[in-house]
Amino acid sequence: MMTGYFVASNVPVPITIAGGLLLDLFLLFWFRDSLAINILMLTYPIEGIKNWQMFR
Repeated sequence: MMTGYFVASNVPVPITIAGGLLLDLFLLFWFRDSLAINILMLTYPIEGIKNWQMFR
């Protein structure tokens, strides 16, 4: 975690934001879970996304 803070403090802001978005996309497709999906499902649950997350 300390490495992440170090990298984020020494890299330009747009690159840091792009890295965060890429990480979120990786989590979305690999683990079927991400911060964006968690927020969406907490505020406005969608049955199709729930089924997609439950599918193995």
